[in-house]
Amino acid sequence: MIYPRPDEVIFAERALAGEVVEFPDIPRGWGITFDLNGGFPPLEFTNGLVKRQDEAIRYLVQRGTPEWSATEDYPQYATVQESDRTWMAMVANTGARPSTSPAAWVQWGLTQSDVQRAAASFASAAGGGTAYTVTYLPAITTLIDGMPLRWRAAAGNTGAATIKIDSLVERPLISIRHQPLLAGAIAAGSICSMVYSASLNAFVLTSASGDTTGGQDVPVVVGTPTVTGASTGSAGVAMTLTASAISLLAGGSIASFEWTLPDGSKSTTPATSGSATRSVTPTGAVGAVYAVTVVAIDNAGNRGKPVTKSITVSNNQPPTTPIVTVADTVMQGSTGNVLVASGSTDSDGDAVTYSISQSGALALVFSKTSGIASGEQVTFSVPAASVDTSATVNVVAVDARGGQSTPTTRVIAVSAVPSAPGTPFGGGYYFGRIKIGADTYALIVAPKMAEVTRQYATTATQGPTDWVDGLANTLAMATSAWPAAKYCLDAIINGFDDWYLGAVYEMEILYRNLKPSTSVNYVLGGSGSNPYSIPEGVGYTATSPAQTAAAAFKNGGSEALSTANSGYFESTSISGANNVRYIGMDTGRAIDFTSTTDSRLVRPIRRVKIG
Repeated sequence: MIYPRPDEVIFAERALAGEVVEFPDIPRGWGITFDLNGGFPPLEFTNGLVKRQDEAIRYLVQRGTPEWSATEDYPQYATVQESDRTWMAMVANTGARPSTSPAAWVQWGLTQSDVQRAAASFASAAGGGTAYTVTYLPAITTLIDGMPLRWRAAAGNTGAATIKIDSLVERPLISIRHQPLLAGAIAAGSICSMVYSASLNAFVLTSASGDTTGGQDVPVVVGTPTVTGASTGSAGVAMTLTASAISLLAGGSIASFEWTLPDGSKSTTPATSGSATRSVTPTGAVGAVYAVTVVAIDNAGNRGKPVTKSITVSNNQPPTTPIVTVADTVMQGSTGNVLVASGSTDSDGDAVTYSISQSGALALVFSKTSGIASGEQVTFSVPAASVDTSATVNVVAVDARGGQSTPTTRVIAVSAVPSAPGTPFGGGYYFGRIKIGADTYALIVAPKMAEVTRQYATTATQGPTDWVDGLANTLAMATSAWPAAKYCLDAIINGFDDWYLGAVYEMEILYRNLKPSTSVNYVLGGSGSNPYSIPEGVGYTATSPAQTAAAAFKNGGSEALSTANSGYFESTSISGANNVRYIGMDTGRAIDFTSTTDSRLVRPIRRVKIG
């Protein structure tokens, strides 16, 4: 049974004068009535007093805290219930309704609804794709600026999305950068956190587990662009900016760059090998900053994070375009390559240095990239590459005030060294590696069509004796008195003109890796030992090395080395006049003989530094 709240009437509070006599002895209780009237108190008084006490007790037991009354006099710190909340009086008051009298009352304790709104409410969302619906318990009926909410997504989003909370109006769901969501910002099963923004009248998605966009509106599959160009520019004078970026997706590429100028205008330029240029004309007073924002876009339409290039408006004139000297082709894995920048001048008389930037998939490693003096040799190494590729290098001249020239761009071919002997490479065929001094070289043998028969020398003359460096030997025999060497030096084969006659250890590598036959190898006298080959050569056995796996170099193949007894000349001469060596490609035996004027086979080789 539910008992009603007792009234606030005090028994006999309106009695006439003389009708109310205070109970004379509360601690003693009813015993006092024996002294007064023989122990017989009036029954009306007894019934009313007991009933009043019981109702007051039941009321307090049922409610814990009494309901607020407009006619009650409340002392400071009294507590009451009103409007589904508990309140405490901050001052003594009468008739001040707690929910509308913040000066007299403060909320005391929180309801479940209060806790849900104060904390991050959680529920499961229905829908997905572009629209979500979330139902909370208890339902949210009012949105408060900054209110945090959490929910679990049943499905991922496919692009810009909205969200509907309980019976409230559907609102946009946007990224932390206040942009529409990209596809993948929410995944199936994502735990999502969002905050309501009253100024945007939208929910801002602050986090989502499983987000594949790297921040809901900026995918991580596109690199942040690098923008090069002068950091100062004259008002009204056009200047060029170059943007470069890479795709982080397998098979991805940069398709274009979006440029946003200070006036808000946008334009897009297509990318070539991950780069694009745009002409801009700074405006504003001297000292003003002209800011250009650039975003890279890949071939799938993914956008990278924006980057801003700031240009300070000045009257500075940029330096002239530099001259760049660097090899057209370098080897993968090579070191000690050199780039030289020079030739730039500055009409303002400022000192000029040079800076290097790169674009494209392969990045060279430079010893320095800024503060480079005119004519200074900057060395660089080349990363490993399994296929022929290229690196794009941009060099600008920079004056003392930050003005930059138009870049000079050089595309450097990067040649991949084959791993298999007999592979076409460098104008001929790759056949191994050798260490000469501190440097490592890839060795290349000329095609069969370049093979000739020549004399070593026209007279009985002592030749050079280096067993490793055939190029040095050949250069020492650069006259017509040395027909074999002169032939190699004069040869231009497949566009290359640095051919020479191989030395002892170089020709040993040629036999070891491109042996044409299955014949037994020559094993005496340390034959096959080669401390300069990579890997180091060990003495031959009857069957090692075996016949080459390169079909064109096997006996009968179009490029096969000859197994004729005459053999091939080596550039290494044996001490003493008229002594020279040749190697037989039937057994690998290097033979000393005493007739420099004899004619034998000559097969030019060349080398490329790779380390």
